[in-house]
Amino acid sequence: MNGVYIPKEERENDSPAAASRPFSANRRGFVLSEGAGAVILATREFAEAHGLPYHYELAGWGMTSDAHHFVAPYLETVRQCMLDAIRDAAIAPQDIDVVNAHAASTKVGDQVECDALQAVFHHELPPVCANKSLIGHAMGASSVIESIFALQGMRDGVVPPTINYTADPQIEIDCVAEGKRPINQEFVLKNAFGFGGCNSCAVFKRSS
Repeated sequence: MNGVYIPKEERENDSPAAASRPFSANRRGFVLSEGAGAVILATREFAEAHGLPYHYELAGWGMTSDAHHFVAPYLETVRQCMLDAIRDAAIAPQDIDVVNAHAASTKVGDQVECDALQAVFHHELPPVCANKSLIGHAMGASSVIESIFALQGMRDGVVPPTINYTADPQIEIDCVAEGKRPINQEFVLKNAFGFGGCNSCAVFKRSS
């Protein structure tokens, strides 16, 4: 995976590896990267009929759109998107074990996502990981790549870290900044928010 990074003036010696800083006090926008991934969905009946093993389910999903701003997300529709996915999965917010955040590392975007998470989970916000700190922002491919991260984390019982993190007093969040963390995960919420207010969230469930 390759990234595009342009340092600020007089900061030319800064490491590109530290450029993507989701939820961090010194975040200053996303770092473009490239990559690809694919997740293939099949019904349980199809998988069983063809002898295909399955370990995870798409338990619920939600989509909202608001056209509030060309790039800035809108708190209410972001919050509603998360709630729709959780309700579609027929679970409660407290059943979510981990949130795989959109977390593009923009000032307004990360703040809105955090505010929406607080509105959904209140004082029971689970750990939140920001994969873009590790891989940058692969634009249209980001959601599926990060979904694969989430599924592998469920498989291995581990949550990837959010690197390059300096605590922001305006963002009260546990973003797994200390390094990867072992967590047994039955339900994971994946957030994805796009330009123009196009939002989607998915709840993944470990199959029994």
